[in-house]
Amino acid sequence: MHNLQVAPQVHDYSIDNEDRPGRSVELDLDVLWSQMEADPYQTTRELAVTLGESAHKYSELKSIGKVRKLGRCLPHALKQYDMDCGTPSPHAQAQEQARKKE
Repeated sequence: MHNLQVAPQVHDYSIDNEDRPGRSVELDLDVLWSQMEADPYQTTRELAVTLGESAHKYSELKSIGKVRKLGRCLPHALKQYDMDCGTPSPHAQAQEQARKKE
């Protein structure tokens, strides 16, 4: 017969913020924001190398109000200045012309 050794059971179910192994999950959003403003064309991998973190952390840029469009991180919500400067869509142009006729 073999001697079976049973691993000791740990019954610590506390939810306190204790140190855990692995990478930290907290981001410094101010540093991330400044990096995005400095070069909005950099990829999430380039951000990870620059800031020394995992690329997965930077895949959710909406937390700082940015989304990736056409290879560039842009503000998630347009500012009034952006709406005034932008070219209206054909649908918006048709609506504007219809309002002018009324």
